[in-house]
Amino acid sequence: MSTESADAQGPQTLPAMLREALLRRRTGKLAVEVGGSERSFFFVGGDLYLSRDHALAKATGAPGAGTSPEEGWIEKVLDYFDALGAPNHHFTEGTAEISTDLVGPISTATLVMTGSVRGRDEFQLLRSLGGEEVEVVAYRDSSLAGEVDLDPEEAFLLSRLERPIAIKDLMRQPGLVSAEVVRRLCRLAAVGLIGPHRRYETSGRGSLLSSKLLERFNARIAEELDREPLSLEPEEHRKKLAHLMARLGGMNYYELLGVSVGSSADEIHAAYTRLARLVHPRHAAALGLGGREAGVDLLFERATEAYLTLSDQDRRGQYLRDVGAFSEGGMFAPSEEKRKEEVEELAARNFRMAQGLVSRQDYYYAIELLNQAIRMEARSEYFALLGHCQSQNPQWYDKAIASYGRAVQLSPEDSDLRVNLGAIYEKTGHRARARVEYQAALAILPGHSGAVSGLHRIESTAEAKPESSPWWKKILGSSRSG
Repeated sequence: MSTESADAQGPQTLPAMLREALLRRRTGKLAVEVGGSERSFFFVGGDLYLSRDHALAKATGAPGAGTSPEEGWIEKVLDYFDALGAPNHHFTEGTAEISTDLVGPISTATLVMTGSVRGRDEFQLLRSLGGEEVEVVAYRDSSLAGEVDLDPEEAFLLSRLERPIAIKDLMRQPGLVSAEVVRRLCRLAAVGLIGPHRRYETSGRGSLLSSKLLERFNARIAEELDREPLSLEPEEHRKKLAHLMARLGGMNYYELLGVSVGSSADEIHAAYTRLARLVHPRHAAALGLGGREAGVDLLFERATEAYLTLSDQDRRGQYLRDVGAFSEGGMFAPSEEKRKEEVEELAARNFRMAQGLVSRQDYYYAIELLNQAIRMEARSEYFALLGHCQSQNPQWYDKAIASYGRAVQLSPEDSDLRVNLGAIYEKTGHRARARVEYQAALAILPGHSGAVSGLHRIESTAEAKPESSPWWKKILGSSRSG
């Protein structure tokens, strides 16, 4: 006997509906309203079927029973689903409305896995996983365990995750490409085969501030702001936020809160409240920081993390031991070696924060953080990410060239860096310089697809639009002919 769920389930995209049907192994008919008409999708045990006269089946040549769709076919299906947006829909459970004349089965798992990563770069995917510090583990109780077709690398990763491991450690494994690791982890997570280690929030680094705890602090400060709004002119407020953001990676918790090593718990609480009121995320919209909300979120998160650390005597002591010794005056006085380690760690922290901001396309604050990181330690990857951020604005192309150029100096054998530098040269019309970089990339890695494509574009442009002679040659030529 079938049961009908005819309630409008709010704004939900079709890919999200597919994932729900897959993970719940649903059987029944999904009816979607599109332009005043109804389109039907059928599921048996979570797999997708289509009627033979369905527009999608006709447009893509959907496979018959027992066959697997080709990659190009999958992309067409996902394009079709994306175009539908988030339509009204309802799902009728059971087999009563399922016809026997259907095309399929079509692997819903393949569609969900492919859709989870397409159109998203490494930083966006890493952010969706929760960041590189998160520990992930294989979910043995998944309803799809052993039933999803995995490629060899995905199967290898799944086998490595029998025990929890931090994403950053997986990314650094010999023989594995970090971008591919992140991509495949997202594919596995999309079908519920892996996920965050359920004990992550109670163990390891970063465990002090869970998302739920951060929400509680956010709500508490919001209530205080409702009772007593912040008295500060918008322009001055923006300057204070920009100043804090620019210095964030270089400040320890004491400096961030503006307290000393000997401050009492009450003093630390009062200092946190003042700072949290200043950097609360609700201010972003009122200050016209549209597109830069991530920076304010980061300030509030870091302030709360500092408070939780320094307000507890044991955690404060451990933090002091981690950061370094302090002098008789109570100020930090780490050894030269410890200070160097601290500076390098602060630079790396800035870089990681910038990666998260880039994943949200918040390039302004990412550039601020990367400039801080570079002043502390000049590393190729820092300059490369800075160049990527600067290349998003044509007005910053000269700066992007300088940043990528410095990255190449630090890592001359990195073919990708040379291709990226060549691409910026190409955009600015410096074809000869772009050609040099593409050729250098091919000398390092023969067959590099980006370099090959770049050289092809340059040659095609040269054939279509031969470079004209300089004006002075034209004048000389015409005077001689006269």
